[in-house]
Amino acid sequence: MVFHSYIFAANDTGERSSVLDVVTGTFEPLRMPTMMLLSGLFVPRSLEKGARPYLVGKLRRIAYPYLVWSVFMLVFLFVGSLTVGLRFDPAWVGRVFYDPIEHLWFLGYLLAYFVLAHLTRSLPRVLVIAGAVGLSLLPLAFEWQHFWQLLAFFFVGVAVSGRVGPRLALSTARGRAWFLLLTTLAVSVGLVVTGLMESFRFWLFPLSLMGIVGAAGIARRASSSRVTGGIAFVGRHSIVFYLVHWPVAIVSSEIAAHVLALPTLAVSAVNLVAGTAVCTLLAFAYGRSSIVRGLFVAPRRGHRR
Repeated sequence: MVFHSYIFAANDTGERSSVLDVVTGTFEPLRMPTMMLLSGLFVPRSLEKGARPYLVGKLRRIAYPYLVWSVFMLVFLFVGSLTVGLRFDPAWVGRVFYDPIEHLWFLGYLLAYFVLAHLTRSLPRVLVIAGAVGLSLLPLAFEWQHFWQLLAFFFVGVAVSGRVGPRLALSTARGRAWFLLLTTLAVSVGLVVTGLMESFRFWLFPLSLMGIVGAAGIARRASSSRVTGGIAFVGRHSIVFYLVHWPVAIVSSEIAAHVLALPTLAVSAVNLVAGTAVCTLLAFAYGRSSIVRGLFVAPRRGHRR
């Protein structure tokens, strides 16, 4: 959310912030790889339910919100093109089925990854990870390199699921965990400041993995608090936060930049606050309203509330 809040702000004001460029760029090797690895942790338990429950579950929780929010974003962008000049192309309607629009690529990737996890369930995970890493290093289009790189992290999550304790035992010592994370961030800062991040983007698998292991070790040792409770809340409702923050940030950025004429840093802050507030309200409503919940997961057949 921090990253997108800034990107929309910079686009609308036409001015970038050197500070936020470094901050957002520093976490680039951790941001999406971490999300994919965490998603992969759920695969083994889901596969144990059998093929039909597994695939039906992915249709309900990934394919369904993907289609719902694709329609929403198409309408949102169309209306925005008529009112505030947002970009919209009628050809995007067809893209929904092969090239996700806006931020919905994440759900598109996830659906493909979960299907691949089912199809390759009998193969050694290391073999799948190695194949994905190898494909990500080929001179392919950016989207395909990105697809294969994140697939590798997804399958790392699959591989360590159920054995997270033993696999990460060495990193859970406080000193080692902090060393891994801080080393990752230091190298990442260096790549951003020197302008080399783009050149090494698809060679960062070891660096990203090291940072994730360090962050996981720190998180496992963190005592229960309002902060960790808040993070857990966001995690439980990650689908809400991911899908909703994007259109909210577009609207808030338009208002803050073009109506209030705020500078980039202020617009970024407005976007982040607005996105967090709306997402939090909908996350609370998710467990209380079948209508809100129906925006993010398909109702079970015959289910009544």
